[in-house]
Amino acid sequence: MTNHVYDYHKSVCEAYRLGNTETSFNNPIITLLAHFNCKARDLSGERSRQAGGNIDIKIWRNDVDIVETEPLAGLEVKKVGGIDTRARAQIKKEAALYGYAILTDNLVWQFWRAGEEKMYSGVQLMELDDGKVTLKEENIELFISLIQDFLLQDPAQIRSSNKLAEYMAIHAKTIRSVITGILKEDEEGLPLVDERQKNLPMFPELYGLFSKIKEDLRPLLATRSFAGM
Repeated sequence: MTNHVYDYHKSVCEAYRLGNTETSFNNPIITLLAHFNCKARDLSGERSRQAGGNIDIKIWRNDVDIVETEPLAGLEVKKVGGIDTRARAQIKKEAALYGYAILTDNLVWQFWRAGEEKMYSGVQLMELDDGKVTLKEENIELFISLIQDFLLQDPAQIRSSNKLAEYMAIHAKTIRSVITGILKEDEEGLPLVDERQKNLPMFPELYGLFSKIKEDLRPLLATRSFAGM
């Protein structure tokens, strides 16, 4: 999957070099999303009277038929550096219409849910440095995880052991690293998790659950330590 992100970065660099127009980034994004087990369609030429209906790209899962009125989510594409106050107001309306929506200017990917004033997660995948679009390679893993998580949200239906195994496999590595960090502490007694892990959608739930487990285990661990002295 990492190679597909590199290919996407190359396409973004070329589109930016040729003029940095919003629609020129649609195909690179659609090509990238095709590798995430979903179907994406460029609908930037359509116009809808419904608030939030003018989304650039609609997304469906691969295991469902494309139904124009029932996509999984929408994706709003802006030119590089094009996320502003108007774009953020627009994505809230689109999230309200589709349930979930992504806002991206290719540098930053923001993930939104209906009814929420702030994005629930996000990642900076690229940055503009002295007129050059560079890839933040240290954020590729987080980007992939966020896209995978986004595509598995409601109304995802896990009705078989194979589907459950697929879901768990996607998150197993990330969940393991987060749990390991939560259960360990630094010199100040704080969990050993980094900013990348804190940005993951499942982090609050995992942190709350395993922090409680750790607190419940403290008396037992203290007794064992004392008994072994």
